[in-house]
Amino acid sequence: VANLFSSHQRALLDLTFMGDVENRDKYYVLLADGITPKMTADKYMDKETFENELKQVLGDTYGAHDLDEDELLVVGKTGILVSCSKGNSLRHEPMVVAYASLHSRNVFTRCVFNRCFVLTDTLTLVHSLIETHDHDPANINHVRSLLSTCTEECIMLSEIQTFLLESLSSFEIPKPIPDDPSSARLLECLRVETALERMKARAIDIDKTITGAKNDLSALREQADVISRQKKLQTSKGLDESTKNLEDLFRANMRQGAVLEIMQVVLAGSLAFDVVDRTTGFYLGISQSIDWANDWLTPYLVDTPFVWLGINMFVWILFGGFLIWFMRYLAYMGTSVISLRAVHNRKIDMAAMRKYLKSRQIEVQDTDNDPRVYMKKYAWDEEPDSRWEGLPPTIEMTLDERYCFLLHIYIQVNKRKSKLSVEDAQRLLFEDLHQYSVFSNDSASAEIKEATLADVQRDD
Repeated sequence: VANLFSSHQRALLDLTFMGDVENRDKYYVLLADGITPKMTADKYMDKETFENELKQVLGDTYGAHDLDEDELLVVGKTGILVSCSKGNSLRHEPMVVAYASLHSRNVFTRCVFNRCFVLTDTLTLVHSLIETHDHDPANINHVRSLLSTCTEECIMLSEIQTFLLESLSSFEIPKPIPDDPSSARLLECLRVETALERMKARAIDIDKTITGAKNDLSALREQADVISRQKKLQTSKGLDESTKNLEDLFRANMRQGAVLEIMQVVLAGSLAFDVVDRTTGFYLGISQSIDWANDWLTPYLVDTPFVWLGINMFVWILFGGFLIWFMRYLAYMGTSVISLRAVHNRKIDMAAMRKYLKSRQIEVQDTDNDPRVYMKKYAWDEEPDSRWEGLPPTIEMTLDERYCFLLHIYIQVNKRKSKLSVEDAQRLLFEDLHQYSVFSNDSASAEIKEATLADVQRDD
């Protein structure tokens, strides 16, 4: 029978019976042409030998009824027995099968109720996790996972309740065989109409239970959203404080930079004065013994007011100006960076990729490990080579080492120290990867698959 079910129907059954479909309860129908020993119905309910024999087949017995002198009905928890004279039992088959069908629905309804109670217990657990979300950082992720699972289960249970109610609505109460008192007596004993009404009421109760679970689920989802918003608010406040601290630090660095620049100028002046003194010999007091100093410096420059001071100040300005220009030139050459961030999501050979990474001087490794993914980020500076046309680029690569995928590539090129563009740097990088046969479906032509450019930043 399982081969006749669709995948969705099998999923509904797995949900109802909690993955134990093969061992679900069955309801048995026994049509016998006789029973030994033949007695009246009340004697079979003796609480001893005869009733225990029937319990082995029918489960707990609910009652036994005489349909006529030769026909007997015994109703149990897991089955029903109808004994008639030889050759007459099959005439009750439609009515007995209809009753068994209704009772099978009752067994299924009981399992649906149990599954609803399990769902309610899960929602209670979710509520407890929400109340203690600050005790364990993993509680929020667990709550989100459970809420997603409960939402799916609520949808599927609603479908099951709808199918069950439709099945009961289309159920036809069997009619007794005309001019057959035994058939009428059988219908009276089975009380099919009463059982059908009771089943419909239980199906409606299931709908009420599922509706209550949906309301609880909505309330819990709102509580989880509130907690998420609170965490985002705390994160935002932390970012604001961090930004403020960074602004204060930046201003302090600016002040320190200005002070450092002044100190550099002062040191440049000290160096300039020492150079002038050592050139003229004044620092040793031997200038009187130097003829060109006596003939040219002393009468015209040293003895003339403010001239010697002006010469020293001029040399100071030359040294200080050169030092400031040189430092700003170094800053100018180091700040012009063009970067490219590309999303590739390409399947790779992890052994070949590790071999490639071993050939690089890895400076940074960052690992993101959780039950679903295992991602690692590698960053390095390429070795100096003529193909880079200047300063080698900085490369950052993100890999999914569990499922062997190249996810992202981030390339930085200093455009003032290198003539290479980021596109050319990416092309050269892929040529290296193809040489190491990193890509699983690598072609002989080593064509570079066009990447999806997610972000390109240019800082001048």
